Amino acid sequence: MICYPRARVAVFLAAAILVGCQGGQTEAVEATETTSLARFVAPEDGATVPGTFTVEMAADGVTIEPAGEIRENAGHFHVIVDAPFVAAGQVIPTDDDHLHFGTGATSAELTLPPGEHTLRLQVANGAHIAFDAATHGHEIVVTVEGDD
Repeated sequence: MICYPRARVAVFLAAAILVGCQGGQTEAVEATETTSLARFVAPEDGATVPGTFTVEMAADGVTIEPAGEIRENAGHFHVIVDAPFVAAGQVIPTDDDHLHFGTGATSAELTLPPGEHTLRLQVANGAHIAFDAATHGHEIVVTVEGDD
């Protein structure tokens, strides 16, 4: 007798229980591709890119819209270059490492120096207050080609 459906249900329930148990956790949790509602569509993790390249961003379960009004389950993207995620509830700073897409953009051109860079995508509300990176963040590493 094959019990694959029951095994899948058991795995799903175990995962749901683990996720539910983490609800009271206060320490920072790294975003992962499997739990995040936000993600980089392009480039892919590990990609080699030219000095200027396009990032494409998407989100499920959250409306991407211009900054300004604060609405439930709505916000805009930020790309954080070579810096950590911003803690949930904190304002995402405006500087060279924290790129704001307050127009509601879902794609943009980035220009980075040659070398390896960690890009973190994080959603924030209309006032740039960060959502939890574990559910609204995604991280990739890209290598920017050098001038030959």
